[in-house]
Amino acid sequence: MADWKSNNRSIPPKTRFSDGKQLGIIEKILHSYGFIQCMNKDCRLFFHFSEFYGSDMEVGDTVEFDVAFDKKTSKPIAVNVERSFQNQENNVESRMSGTVATPATHADSFGRGDATAAADSMGSVCYQRGGETFFVPYALADTPNKNILSTGDTVEFVLAEVDNVFMAKKVKLLKRGPKPDRYQGVICTKRDNFGFIERSDVVREIFFHFSEWRGQMRQLQLGADVEFNISLRNGKEVATSVEALESGTVIFEDVDKDKRRGRILKPLSTLHDQQNEKLRQSVCDPLGGRIVYETVTGSIEIPYGDKDQKGAFTLLENDIVHFNIATDRRDQLQRATNITLVTSDTFRLNNEKREKGLVTAVKERYCFLRTAQTPRLFAHLSEVLLEENDEEATELHVGDIVEFTLASTDSPNRPTAQRLLIKPFNSPEASKLRDLLSEDDLIQGIIDVESTPDQPGAITYNQNSVARSISFNSDSCTENFSSGDRVEFLANDGAALLVKRCQKFIRGYVAALKAEFGFIEYYSHDKEIFFHFSTYEGNIEDLELGDDVEFTVSRKGGKPAAGVVRRSKVTSKPMMVEEKARDGVIIRSVRICNPDQNEYKGEIEDTEDGKRYSFCVMSLVDKRDILQPNDKVSFRLATDPNLEENGKSLMAYKVRAIRERYTATVDCLKGQFGFLNYENETGKKLFFHLSDVVSEGVIRPGDTLDFVIVQNKTGRFAASNLRRTATSTMSSNTRARPLRLISRLKSNCEDGPKVVAIRQPYGPDTKRKGFEPRTGPMSV
Repeated sequence: MADWKSNNRSIPPKTRFSDGKQLGIIEKILHSYGFIQCMNKDCRLFFHFSEFYGSDMEVGDTVEFDVAFDKKTSKPIAVNVERSFQNQENNVESRMSGTVATPATHADSFGRGDATAAADSMGSVCYQRGGETFFVPYALADTPNKNILSTGDTVEFVLAEVDNVFMAKKVKLLKRGPKPDRYQGVICTKRDNFGFIERSDVVREIFFHFSEWRGQMRQLQLGADVEFNISLRNGKEVATSVEALESGTVIFEDVDKDKRRGRILKPLSTLHDQQNEKLRQSVCDPLGGRIVYETVTGSIEIPYGDKDQKGAFTLLENDIVHFNIATDRRDQLQRATNITLVTSDTFRLNNEKREKGLVTAVKERYCFLRTAQTPRLFAHLSEVLLEENDEEATELHVGDIVEFTLASTDSPNRPTAQRLLIKPFNSPEASKLRDLLSEDDLIQGIIDVESTPDQPGAITYNQNSVARSISFNSDSCTENFSSGDRVEFLANDGAALLVKRCQKFIRGYVAALKAEFGFIEYYSHDKEIFFHFSTYEGNIEDLELGDDVEFTVSRKGGKPAAGVVRRSKVTSKPMMVEEKARDGVIIRSVRICNPDQNEYKGEIEDTEDGKRYSFCVMSLVDKRDILQPNDKVSFRLATDPNLEENGKSLMAYKVRAIRERYTATVDCLKGQFGFLNYENETGKKLFFHLSDVVSEGVIRPGDTLDFVIVQNKTGRFAASNLRRTATSTMSSNTRARPLRLISRLKSNCEDGPKVVAIRQPYGPDTKRKGFEPRTGPMSV
């Protein structure tokens, strides 16, 4: 039902084309508009609520209106809509016959329970009287046993007038009408309340509205096989009575079982970066690739698309492939599918230059290789080749030996590998190459003679205190070197391979770990450096605070950062710690806790003698703790034996905060942070981050935590060093109340005005109350 007051024509007048009032029935009411089923013609007209003159409106009401053309769309619409109180027909006891124009459906057939669903459940019956055709609504309850009728069914009914609305009552089926043609397809597009279906009979998409869905809304998914009728709405074909089918019912094409052999005539673009991906999607031709194959009648060219290839590796021109031919049932268009690369013939006939490398790191979508010429070579995991009968590519692991082709890119300084073929792990060739490319066998030396494209160079190095010399070619170098440059290389059969400039690795300790990055404290404890998790050689989940690492220094964005990070091959010596325990006060925090300060080290003042001692992240017992000025601590003095003699000095070690700990329950969680039921000095609930939780397991609302309160650099208070002391007693089926619904159950003044409910609010139809009275006591 809708309640609309009289309006003053807020929209411009329409172009009239009909004299006299027309009669119709309100068929559907939506947010700000509706539809009218004409009574003297099979026509369904749109109307806006601004054109309705009256106090209320319901589905099934008989209305009078004028017909006009809308100026924007040039479509006929209803204007000057008014309730009609004329009695077109009196109640007739004798039964009348007609045909079903629109079948009634269950009110909840669309998975909804609102007024829109109830409106959609109304049907209409068409009958003739006095040479004119009339349409009257009927409900599913007006049929025996609530049977669903179909369009075109011949029925018998009684015409009754209910609240000035003519309805078809006691509708009885006389004869089933001809069944409409049913079509099949697949849902290919889905929007907020409508979508499109790819038809299986013609190469065309057809529109459908969600109100035409006959099934559970959860079944309405992209790719679902469906069956539907086709109706005309405003001169356009739309899908109606859409029903779900079993997956795999709709078949668009027939695939020939015979494998054919062909050659890539025109490859598709397989560019991986985002900019080129947009360029690839902008290509209009969905079948942009071409394959040529030989038959008894001659050469035939056949297209293929980006989904017809097994795998996502790069296909190049003149590649030898195997494929099947798929024929579209709708237009008999043929294309190649299930395309696989014949690796041995392709590499042999095309003289493709193949290289071998060692997998040094595997990330989520890419990996890094090491070759005799390149220490760090990038490759997409999608470039791993599939064998003939494989459905998925073999998983790549660190230590695998792969064969690959160098891709031609716009930047020669950043080569990439493509078309990766994994070699058997335990083969003699793979074992030899794995030993050769291992960095444990790197030798350091000095360039003695520079190399040229025509003349090899020479490197001098010491082995067992004996001076030796080894030749190298320019192809074995990662860059151009001059005489006197210090390099490292691998020795193989009297020649130097993988000649690269000596990378100076610096030792350090992991000082902080964030979501995707962290910080390393230098070996000398006097500064820190940023590193990204992608630069770590190994599993980042195995890295812990305080671990010994070594790294190279590079510059990213003008700032120093760790280039390559790996575990240190040398274990640090333990600290030389005094036995006497001391008490102190934090004078200055570590720079990781306060990035605005210049000094990296923090400072502690001994409360006994007033002396000050420096400390760093490695000095903390709990390396996640955030120590701030004026915090009380206990510590011991120690000397780091790993430093040079001139760098050794007393520093605070085993620093432990002496803080008052508090207890509170978790109020709510939002992603990686949450709030505790503990009011800070500003009167708000206390913030905490999940990275500051020390206890293992998942934190849930209602859990009891003990914690300390710290003040961050912005001056706001937060909980830190949280430990769980008790788990929540809330049932797993009980959902926490959303934060937007939480209000403080207290009043600013105890003697304020009291609010008493004298009646419940009305529902949307203004006839019944929105809430039913409670039968039991109400608890707050």
